[in-house]
Amino acid sequence: MNPADIASILPEDAAHPYVRYERFDVADVKRQIDEKGYAIVRDLVPVKWIDLIKHFWLETFANDSAKGRVVWSVYYGQKNNIGFSSDSFQHLYRAIDIPWNEPIHKETRELSLRLSALRNLVIDQDPLFGLRAFDKIGMISSTSYYPPGQGRMEAHTDGGTGKVMLVHILVPLTFKGADYADGGLVMWDRQGKLVDVDGQLRPGDAVIYDGSLKHEVLPIVAKEGKHTGRLQMFPIPVVFRPIDKDVRGLGAISISQYLYAKYAVAKNALLIALGRKGTLR
Repeated sequence: MNPADIASILPEDAAHPYVRYERFDVADVKRQIDEKGYAIVRDLVPVKWIDLIKHFWLETFANDSAKGRVVWSVYYGQKNNIGFSSDSFQHLYRAIDIPWNEPIHKETRELSLRLSALRNLVIDQDPLFGLRAFDKIGMISSTSYYPPGQGRMEAHTDGGTGKVMLVHILVPLTFKGADYADGGLVMWDRQGKLVDVDGQLRPGDAVIYDGSLKHEVLPIVAKEGKHTGRLQMFPIPVVFRPIDKDVRGLGAISISQYLYAKYAVAKNALLIALGRKGTLR
């Protein structure tokens, strides 16, 4: 499938597309990821959407709407969340938007779906890979804000999703040199060279990279006269664990609900074993 074909799966107003599919050369992106570990696609997202999404999230995070800590692992049925964490690894706000919920922000959701479809083409998957209900691998939309002064994330590599290559597609919403003075995303390429990723990006660009390479968000330095930090969005592939092995998922279920579920499943199995009609479908 070609990038332009995504419009037939995720239709939109042709006069105001979320993505300029003609800018995305799948073969060239693959080549650059193989050689360097990352690729930058220029002018992929119309600036109209960058500005609209940026303004929504800057206002949202400025209102300190965080509910608990940043969420990294997701379980089936989880609600959307805006969290904040400050510890030895990270200092950031992070919103997660999950397709089975009503979107926190419609335009952010719509752009994420299309970015996810492009990412899937890079890894030779169906554009809707990760969006079908009850697949082991799913997709969530993440919007992160690193405030000036303390915003950062320590160097790390991301976990994979099994046999599928872990590739991220990230769209910045604020920009180094324009919105903040220094810091931001850096990564070590396939030759071990430190690359200033954020320093290369401008409004509308996307960076696609191998998540298994080490990367870091250096502390965000405020630009004189401004109080804007680093804001980014990207669709994240996630692996759903069985609920009885998911600590966060179990933590969201009451003891009575959990015990009833175990009882119902055991009763259903017993009835079937006795040749009777089960109670669960």
